[in-house]
This record gives sequence, structure tokens and C-alpha cells, in this order.
Amino acid sequence: MVKEALACNLPVVSVPFGAAEARLAAVEGCELSRDERPEALAAALERVLRRGGRVNGRESVAHLDETLLTQKVVGIYESAVGARSSRAPA
Repeated sequence: MVKEALACNLPVVSVPFGAAEARLAAVEGCELSRDERPEALAAALERVLRRGGRVNGRESVAHLDETLLTQKVVGIYESAVGARSSRAPA
């Protein structure tokens, strides 16, 4: 959900899990709370909502675009097949 929100340029409030910390570190207007207490999360959410507006998160997840990832996977397969066929005995 973090990546999807960033792709929509929506601000995110999260606790550190998975890649959330790395994703949010580069996006101004998002908050990462190391404190999981409801009060701490509510305070972080209030700060984000008071700031208002959208963030520039799309850039931080652009490299995860499914079209780009698909092209990379296809390229890997083509490279593997090409390498295999070039090693085949004549």
C-alpha cells in the first residue's frame, strides 16, 4: 500500500516495515513513526494532514513500474536464451 500511495503522490504515515523506511526517507511530507502507539501515529497523521496537499512520491517508486519490470525480466530471459544458444555445439 505504501508504494501505491506514493505512486498516487499521496502522503503516507507508516511504521518501519519492509521497504517502507527506505521508500519514505526520500519523500518530503511523509512520516515514518518508530513509535507504534496510537497516540504517536495519530500525531504523525495530524502533522501530515495539516500540511495538506500531495507529495512527490511517484519519482521514488518509478523504477517499480510494472512495464519497466516486465521489460527487465524479458531482457534477462532473452539474454539467458541468447547465451545458451551461443554455447551450443556447431
